[in-house]
Amino acid sequence: MFTKKNPSPSSAASSTSSPDTHSKPETPPAKPAASTASVATPTRPATSPFPLRGTSAMAQQESETKTGSRLHVGKDIHLKGEITACDRLIVEGTVEASMNSKEIDISESGIFEGEVTIDTAEISGKFEGTLTARKKLIIHKTGSVNGTIRYGEIEIEPGGKISGQFEQQDDKSAAKQLSA
Repeated sequence: MFTKKNPSPSSAASSTSSPDTHSKPETPPAKPAASTASVATPTRPATSPFPLRGTSAMAQQESETKTGSRLHVGKDIHLKGEITACDRLIVEGTVEASMNSKEIDISESGIFEGEVTIDTAEISGKFEGTLTARKKLIIHKTGSVNGTIRYGEIEIEPGGKISGQFEQQDDKSAAKQLSA
């Protein structure tokens, strides 16, 4: 027959490391508070994998019009030819081409050589060739534009470079280019 031994008061005080399986602990271990109520998590708007600079005119246009075709040329890509049916071209690599479109964004690492007729051009990298920005040409502080340049409006940040032959288009010639 088995008998249960009660520990002596002196042995209970000295051996706190051996738990007594027959007695209940005085204080239960702390558990993380579990809540059944759902916590409201702030939602973020869907973001593009190719984010734009938040203060640019093109970023504002992008948020207003999310439709249209877009081509993104990555850093290690070299593209040659004619670009058609592209509403927005984003250049981080090198492009040697001609195009007639709505928007072009040449990032700091981007290089474009060729002929472009566009509504809005935003240049942070390097452009060489013939550029016609029917509405607006924006040259950022890291941007460089060289060649024959025509524009409706122009914005050049301090540090931005422009060289070659350039002229501002009046509304009539810009309208003619839009219809072409």
